[in-house]
Amino acid sequence: MSKRPNPLPALLVLVALLACQLINITPTAIPSPSESGNSGGSNLPLKPVRFANSGTIAATVMAWSYIPLGATAATAPSNASTVAFPGGNPSAYLSLPLGTYTWCYHWELGDVNTDGYMDYSHTIDNRAVVLDLNDSDTLEFAERVDISIPPGLGELPGRCDIASNLPGATAQGGGNTTGNNLQLKPVCFLNTGTIGATVMAGSYTPPGGTEIPFPAGPSTVAFPGGNPSACLSLPLGTYTWCYHWELGDVNGDMMMDYSHALDTHPVVLDESDTDDLDLAEKVGIVAPADIGAIPGLCGLEISKYIVARNHVDNAAGAVINMGHDGDSVTLMGPITIIYYYIHAEVEIHPGVETTYTVPETVVIPAGETWIYNHVEGHDEHPGDWNVYIWLVSIDD
Repeated sequence: MSKRPNPLPALLVLVALLACQLINITPTAIPSPSESGNSGGSNLPLKPVRFANSGTIAATVMAWSYIPLGATAATAPSNASTVAFPGGNPSAYLSLPLGTYTWCYHWELGDVNTDGYMDYSHTIDNRAVVLDLNDSDTLEFAERVDISIPPGLGELPGRCDIASNLPGATAQGGGNTTGNNLQLKPVCFLNTGTIGATVMAGSYTPPGGTEIPFPAGPSTVAFPGGNPSACLSLPLGTYTWCYHWELGDVNGDMMMDYSHALDTHPVVLDESDTDDLDLAEKVGIVAPADIGAIPGLCGLEISKYIVARNHVDNAAGAVINMGHDGDSVTLMGPITIIYYYIHAEVEIHPGVETTYTVPETVVIPAGETWIYNHVEGHDEHPGDWNVYIWLVSIDD
């Protein structure tokens, strides 16, 4: 008789997968959820590109321009970014739709002008990188971009402003393409937790408009104790927030793992708000979250893509798990998921030898569905198994 699993915390799921490394089984190479997604390459496959920083300062890396494969006109690039540390780090890569890219990098200078705020420089890298079907899905053999920060030449003041390089962009917008013609107001974040967190809008409702979940736009990092750069300049409207934080490479797959939390208390930015950062709207966060931590990064909510289900034990954040004969779920694209099995004994008796399967990747195109039916005791996986299905990327 199948045993009902308790909803498994993200950490236990990831620790279970660590066994892949311990017994020399290499999981299928998959894109990281944090670095996926592009508004202009919605139906194109993703490929990884690595960044190697031979300089002395860590730099935030992002796409500066993007032409989808087979197109001639540029479109908005992914708003994903990663940090490349001197000497190299496994998480310094992006998984992006096929096409041609240039890059922007920015880095911290410290409080150069002693005004109490972090100062930045950035540089544009116009060396085009083409991602096509011939590129490897394995990070070790992926396209590699070599950078050296600070570069010594071509340094520009401030951070990368992708909004200024969007096709048809105006000077306004503050990095948020949903409110380009609206006045901007600052909002600042205070992190009373113990680790840094990336903060972004969880939803945006323009004045007189309708709610837009996870709008394309800027993000900032809020460090414990407060930092002057933990502010965003955003168009007028009503916002909720999402923030995510790093867990480290918990499962030993050479990719960074994350948790996130939602702050659904609305913040309204209107013309009465000040432009002075010291007096701007303030939002308090705690990272890691005391309660409500969700597996994965902001924006990866797998429940949005469930169109039918039968006795799903848990569907929260980026993960679904279930463990009864006859359990089923139907997902609709455009998304990429992975799924794998963990033997129920691991959950019932923590500490026993981990038994798992290597993750399999499934790409579900837009408008199409994928059905998973849970059957235990079959030849391939005899015994009592629980399945975990993770949302890796939203592909539109």
